[in-house]
Amino acid sequence: MTSARLYFGLMIGSLSAFATPIYYLTTGQTGAQTQIDINHTSSWTLTPTSAFDLGGGSFEMKAGSSASANALLTLYQGTSQAGTILSQVTLPNLAFCAQVSNCGAFGVHNFFFGSAVPLSVGTTYFVALTSLAADVQSQAYFIKADNSFIGDASGNPVIPPPVDGGSGGGQVPEPSSLLLTSAGLLAIGLVPLRALRSLLGLA
Repeated sequence: MTSARLYFGLMIGSLSAFATPIYYLTTGQTGAQTQIDINHTSSWTLTPTSAFDLGGGSFEMKAGSSASANALLTLYQGTSQAGTILSQVTLPNLAFCAQVSNCGAFGVHNFFFGSAVPLSVGTTYFVALTSLAADVQSQAYFIKADNSFIGDASGNPVIPPPVDGGSGGGQVPEPSSLLLTSAGLLAIGLVPLRALRSLLGLA
């Protein structure tokens, strides 16, 4: 009986070792704010270099003083919103604000999918944070999205980053949105700038 239990325990342990990790698209607390409304979107492209499940996003955000519209996070397969929708989560304003004590100040807001979505190595995915809020500061949402990375459940950057660094990490203005490509970069301020530049090969 003891041998059977030991074998079962080892088998479960082996299966757990091969379980795909669940990570989250995460933004840090630095940089200028970016508006989210009917005319402004924050978006990221992800091309995994190792398989993981995307559980959603965890963002440093706040709401305008009169915000009432929903905020949405959508995952697409492809390089734009023209791709196939793989998952989506909608946060009504009340649910968005219920996550923090002061919705008008920046704090962590979680956009978790109903179930984590497996991402395949070499496939490109597009993540968009949107809202139909009016393009008015009092009604819009705001995000600290100057830096972004793939994080664990505790909000720590995953090292090494499980996404392709070749997809960029800067901000690229679009006609009606701001494209933020996530290359799994460490959040600025979490590591010394010199170390970050060294990691990127810029030193």
